[in-house]
Amino acid sequence: MLAPPPWLLLISLLHMLCFSRCKDGASSDSDIILGETPPSKEETVTSLPALPTPAHLKPPSHYGKLVLLLHPAGGSAKWFTPLKEKLAAAFSDEDIRFYVPQTKDTFNISIEQQADDLFYDLRAFAKQHNINLQQQKLVIMGHSQGGPRGLALMYRHWNKLHVQGVICVGSPLGGVEILCVDPKLLPGKAPDILEKIQKFNQGKGVEDMKPGSDFLQGLYEKVAEHKKEVALLAIAGKSKGIVGYPPLIRGLLLGLKMSVEDARKVQKQLFGEDAESDLVISVNSQLGRKIRLAHLPTELNLEDFWNMKTTLVKNVMHDTISHALEDEIAESVGTIPFISTLKLEPAELEVPEVIKAIETFIGKNLLNRDTSLPQPDTQSDKTEAPPASPSPIPAVVQ
Repeated sequence: MLAPPPWLLLISLLHMLCFSRCKDGASSDSDIILGETPPSKEETVTSLPALPTPAHLKPPSHYGKLVLLLHPAGGSAKWFTPLKEKLAAAFSDEDIRFYVPQTKDTFNISIEQQADDLFYDLRAFAKQHNINLQQQKLVIMGHSQGGPRGLALMYRHWNKLHVQGVICVGSPLGGVEILCVDPKLLPGKAPDILEKIQKFNQGKGVEDMKPGSDFLQGLYEKVAEHKKEVALLAIAGKSKGIVGYPPLIRGLLLGLKMSVEDARKVQKQLFGEDAESDLVISVNSQLGRKIRLAHLPTELNLEDFWNMKTTLVKNVMHDTISHALEDEIAESVGTIPFISTLKLEPAELEVPEVIKAIETFIGKNLLNRDTSLPQPDTQSDKTEAPPASPSPIPAVVQ
């Protein structure tokens, strides 16, 4: 049998192609009706469904900014739920994510180890939400020990994070003085109570918060290395004072029925000569002022070495006293005349002035808003910046 000529094969192939197009519903030139527009190629080509993008190739989350909220020593992430909700509402129109991690064993673990554990927690959070920590701007806010913990996170993991600023609220930048006060210097039965407090507050995380600790001295130097790149804000709380007010430490004065004179002596021993504090930490320590180190001839003011602004909020206390604790104090006090008129001050993170200062800092350093911090009342408070040190102290901070 003779093979068909090549031209016949070509005609057969062309016929098959035309038949196939007509079967699939495609129009040939002869099918076009006058007055109608021929379909475009885009209309006739059917696209394949898109394949899912592998997780490692997905673009970063649309959240371009992150705010980290750090609780105090012995605290809980749940304590920050009201603050987180208020901040989220204030920035509801912005791409900002707020994260409140839980840090465990804050009394026994060193603050730098806490910072490392916090970074691993943050890295897992970022992986879960597809966040690039090196690209997305970060502001850290810490209350009490959470402030130094946030600063340690910043300088220990500097190249892995994009930190724009750190806010310290009621933080012991100069240390917690009551941890080092000799109980024998206090009058009456106060030494017994203070000894119990000091015995309860033990561990490496507590040792790091003592004035002049190795951690704090290292903190001053390492934070100063990034003064040109990171903005800092220290918010200090000032209570009316121990006299006429039950302190956080379970009725240290009222429960012992101290005289006003003895109460003032205790207040000066715990918080310094000016006796200004939030009932846990002195105002000077919260603002990083008048820090005394054994090997330095002059007092250290962190504003001279850090890129830090400060603000003072009046009539607040360090933490919230629960109703149970209020009842306990009232029961131990008995019939002290002024107990019936006693009013507890709000905690630092509950007052609008503190929340507004936090919002302003976030707006400026994450959103580039041209705003200024709320100005405190300078008529009744010593809020002016201290005079600059006569000379730099290169042995401590550069």
